[in-house]
Amino acid sequence: MPYGSFGAGQVFKYDPRTDRITELPVRLPIHPKGISLSRDYDKSETAWRVVVWDEETKKFYGVEESATTLFSFDPQSGLQGGEVRRLGQLCVPGFEDRRDVPYATLSLTLGRDRKLYYAAAGREFDYSGSAEPATSHLITYDLNTGRTEDHGEMRLPDGRCVLGTNAATTGPDGTVYFVGAIEVRPEAGTPVEAAGKIGNVYYRLAMLIYHPRA
Repeated sequence: MPYGSFGAGQVFKYDPRTDRITELPVRLPIHPKGISLSRDYDKSETAWRVVVWDEETKKFYGVEESATTLFSFDPQSGLQGGEVRRLGQLCVPGFEDRRDVPYATLSLTLGRDRKLYYAAAGREFDYSGSAEPATSHLITYDLNTGRTEDHGEMRLPDGRCVLGTNAATTGPDGTVYFVGAIEVRPEAGTPVEAAGKIGNVYYRLAMLIYHPRA
Protein backbone atom coordinates (compact mmCIF):
# COMPACT_ATOMS: atom_id res chain seq x y z
CA MET A 1 0.00 0.00 0.00
CA PRO A 2 1.46 3.43 -0.92
CA TYR A 3 2.53 5.80 1.88
CA GLY A 4 3.67 9.41 1.86
CA SER A 5 4.33 12.44 4.05
CA PHE A 6 3.31 16.08 4.15
CA GLY A 7 3.10 19.14 6.39
CA ALA A 8 4.64 18.95 9.85
CA GLY A 9 5.86 15.38 9.66
CA GLN A 10 2.44 13.93 8.98
CA VAL A 11 2.17 10.50 7.33
CA PHE A 12 -0.60 9.25 5.06
CA LYS A 13 -1.50 6.05 3.24
CA TYR A 14 -3.39 5.55 0.02
CA ASP A 15 -5.71 2.58 -0.40
CA PRO A 16 -6.11 1.81 -4.13
CA ARG A 17 -9.06 -0.50 -3.36
CA THR A 18 -11.16 2.37 -2.03
CA ASP A 19 -9.28 5.25 -3.74
CA ARG A 20 -8.99 6.94 -0.34
CA ILE A 21 -6.16 8.77 1.41
CA THR A 22 -6.01 8.42 5.20
CA GLU A 23 -3.88 10.56 7.51
CA LEU A 24 -2.17 8.33 10.06
CA PRO A 25 -1.65 9.26 13.73
CA VAL A 26 2.14 8.76 13.53
CA ARG A 27 4.56 11.67 13.01
CA LEU A 28 8.12 11.97 11.80
CA PRO A 29 10.81 12.99 14.32
CA ILE A 30 11.01 16.53 13.00
CA HIS A 31 13.64 19.15 13.86
CA PRO A 32 13.61 22.95 13.43
CA LYS A 33 14.00 23.41 9.70
CA GLY A 34 17.22 24.26 7.95
CA ILE A 35 17.69 27.08 5.47
CA SER A 36 17.14 26.49 1.77
CA LEU A 37 18.07 28.83 -1.04
CA SER A 38 14.76 28.10 -2.74
CA ARG A 39 12.43 28.04 0.29
CA ASP A 40 10.52 30.68 2.18
CA TYR A 41 12.03 31.08 5.66
CA ASP A 42 8.54 31.06 7.18
CA LYS A 43 7.44 27.90 5.41
CA SER A 44 7.49 24.73 7.50
CA GLU A 45 8.75 21.78 5.45
CA THR A 46 9.13 18.70 7.56
CA ALA A 47 7.89 15.84 5.39
CA TRP A 48 10.17 12.99 4.42
CA ARG A 49 12.53 13.71 1.55
CA VAL A 50 13.29 10.17 0.45
CA VAL A 51 12.54 6.64 1.69
CA VAL A 52 13.68 3.12 0.77
CA TRP A 53 11.89 -0.14 1.48
CA ASP A 54 13.65 -3.02 3.22
CA GLU A 55 12.16 -6.36 2.27
CA GLU A 56 13.88 -8.12 5.17
CA THR A 57 12.50 -6.01 8.03
CA LYS A 58 9.37 -4.93 6.15
CA LYS A 59 10.12 -1.32 7.09
CA PHE A 60 10.68 1.97 5.32
CA TYR A 61 13.88 3.87 6.08
CA GLY A 62 13.97 7.53 5.20
CA VAL A 63 15.43 10.97 5.65
CA GLU A 64 13.37 13.93 6.86
CA GLU A 65 13.77 17.07 4.77
CA SER A 66 15.07 19.87 6.91
CA ALA A 67 17.51 18.22 9.32
CA THR A 68 18.44 14.96 7.51
CA THR A 69 16.92 13.03 10.41
CA LEU A 70 17.03 9.28 9.70
CA PHE A 71 13.92 7.34 10.70
CA SER A 72 12.28 3.97 10.29
CA PHE A 73 8.59 3.50 9.60
CA ASP A 74 7.01 0.14 10.29
CA PRO A 75 3.48 0.22 8.82
CA GLN A 76 2.62 -3.20 10.28
CA SER A 77 3.94 -2.81 13.84
CA GLY A 78 0.59 -3.61 15.41
CA LEU A 79 0.18 -0.07 16.69
CA GLN A 80 -2.53 2.10 15.19
CA GLY A 81 -1.08 3.65 12.07
CA GLY A 82 2.27 1.88 12.42
CA GLU A 83 5.39 3.01 14.26
CA VAL A 84 8.03 5.66 13.48
CA ARG A 85 11.42 5.65 15.21
CA ARG A 86 14.25 8.18 15.09
CA LEU A 87 17.55 6.49 14.23
CA GLY A 88 19.95 9.43 14.06
CA GLN A 89 21.01 12.19 11.70
CA LEU A 90 22.75 11.74 8.35
CA CYS A 91 24.41 15.14 8.07
CA VAL A 92 28.08 16.09 7.78
CA PRO A 93 29.52 16.07 11.34
CA GLY A 94 29.27 19.49 12.93
CA PHE A 95 25.83 20.31 11.53
CA GLU A 96 23.85 18.22 14.02
CA ASP A 97 22.45 21.01 16.20
CA ARG A 98 22.71 23.90 13.74
CA ARG A 99 19.79 25.65 12.09
CA ASP A 100 21.61 25.82 8.75
CA VAL A 101 22.00 22.06 8.36
CA PRO A 102 21.89 21.55 4.55
CA TYR A 103 18.55 20.54 3.07
CA ALA A 104 18.35 16.77 2.63
CA THR A 105 19.25 15.28 -0.75
CA LEU A 106 17.49 12.41 -2.53
CA SER A 107 20.66 10.33 -2.43
CA LEU A 108 19.68 7.43 -0.16
CA THR A 109 19.94 3.75 -1.05
CA LEU A 110 20.02 0.42 0.78
CA GLY A 111 23.12 -1.65 0.01
CA ARG A 112 23.32 -5.42 -0.23
CA ASP A 113 25.48 -5.29 2.92
CA ARG A 114 22.53 -4.09 5.04
CA LYS A 115 23.86 -0.54 5.14
CA LEU A 116 22.06 2.64 4.12
CA TYR A 117 24.22 4.85 1.91
CA TYR A 118 23.59 8.58 1.87
CA ALA A 119 25.43 11.44 0.12
CA ALA A 120 25.19 14.41 2.50
CA ALA A 121 25.66 17.90 1.08
CA GLY A 122 28.54 19.92 2.54
CA ARG A 123 26.36 23.02 2.48
CA GLU A 124 23.02 24.05 0.97
CA PHE A 125 23.08 22.51 -2.52
CA ASP A 126 20.98 23.52 -5.52
CA TYR A 127 23.33 23.12 -8.51
CA SER A 128 23.84 26.56 -10.11
CA GLY A 129 21.62 28.04 -7.43
CA SER A 130 24.11 27.10 -4.72
CA ALA A 131 25.81 30.05 -3.05
CA GLU A 132 29.23 28.43 -2.62
CA PRO A 133 30.80 25.05 -3.42
CA ALA A 134 31.33 22.39 -0.77
CA THR A 135 32.27 18.73 -0.96
CA SER A 136 29.66 16.07 -0.21
CA HIS A 137 30.30 13.37 2.39
CA LEU A 138 29.41 9.69 2.18
CA ILE A 139 27.47 8.65 5.29
CA THR A 140 26.39 5.09 6.12
CA TYR A 141 24.01 3.60 8.67
CA ASP A 142 24.35 -0.09 9.47
CA LEU A 143 20.91 -1.67 9.96
CA ASN A 144 22.47 -4.59 11.83
CA THR A 145 24.46 -2.59 14.39
CA GLY A 146 22.76 0.84 14.39
CA ARG A 147 26.13 2.49 13.73
CA THR A 148 26.38 5.71 11.71
CA GLU A 149 29.72 6.35 10.00
CA ASP A 150 31.07 9.36 8.10
CA HIS A 151 33.39 8.08 5.36
CA GLY A 152 34.64 11.56 4.60
CA GLU A 153 34.59 13.75 1.52
CA MET A 154 33.45 12.27 -1.76
CA ARG A 155 36.24 12.79 -4.29
CA LEU A 156 37.13 11.26 -7.63
CA PRO A 157 40.43 9.34 -8.01
CA ASP A 158 42.07 12.51 -9.40
CA GLY A 159 40.99 14.54 -6.36
CA ARG A 160 38.07 16.42 -7.91
CA CYS A 161 35.16 17.10 -5.57
CA VAL A 162 31.63 15.77 -5.66
CA LEU A 163 29.75 19.04 -5.14
CA GLY A 164 26.31 17.56 -4.61
CA THR A 165 24.05 14.68 -5.61
CA ASN A 166 20.33 13.99 -5.86
CA ALA A 167 19.94 10.34 -6.85
CA ALA A 168 21.20 6.99 -5.59
CA THR A 169 20.59 3.30 -6.22
CA THR A 170 22.21 -0.08 -5.61
CA GLY A 171 23.05 -2.59 -8.33
CA PRO A 172 22.49 -6.37 -8.13
CA ASP A 173 26.17 -6.90 -7.25
CA GLY A 174 26.10 -4.35 -4.40
CA THR A 175 27.68 -1.49 -6.33
CA VAL A 176 26.30 1.89 -5.20
CA TYR A 177 25.55 4.56 -7.80
CA PHE A 178 25.03 8.29 -7.32
CA VAL A 179 24.13 11.01 -9.82
CA GLY A 180 25.07 14.63 -9.26
CA ALA A 181 27.52 17.47 -9.83
CA ILE A 182 31.28 17.00 -9.99
CA GLU A 183 34.03 19.60 -10.15
CA VAL A 184 35.42 20.55 -13.57
CA ARG A 185 38.97 21.90 -13.63
CA PRO A 186 39.72 24.25 -16.55
CA GLU A 187 42.77 23.44 -18.66
CA ALA A 188 44.75 26.15 -20.41
CA GLY A 189 43.91 26.44 -24.09
CA THR A 190 40.93 24.07 -23.84
CA PRO A 191 37.27 25.16 -23.78
CA VAL A 192 35.55 24.39 -20.49
CA GLU A 193 32.82 21.77 -20.87
CA ALA A 194 30.54 22.41 -17.92
CA ALA A 195 26.87 22.69 -16.98
CA GLY A 196 27.49 25.84 -14.98
CA LYS A 197 29.29 27.21 -11.95
CA ILE A 198 28.79 26.93 -8.21
CA GLY A 199 30.50 29.96 -6.78
CA ASN A 200 33.73 30.10 -8.77
CA VAL A 201 33.85 26.34 -9.46
CA TYR A 202 32.72 24.80 -12.75
CA TYR A 203 30.66 21.63 -12.56
CA ARG A 204 29.04 19.03 -14.78
CA LEU A 205 26.61 16.20 -14.14
CA ALA A 206 27.92 12.67 -13.82
CA MET A 207 27.14 9.18 -12.61
CA LEU A 208 29.36 8.13 -9.73
CA ILE A 209 30.26 4.54 -8.87
CA TYR A 210 31.15 3.36 -5.37
CA HIS A 211 32.22 -0.17 -4.48
CA PRO A 212 31.59 -0.98 -0.81
CA ARG A 213 34.28 -2.97 0.91
CA ALA A 214 33.60 -6.68 1.22
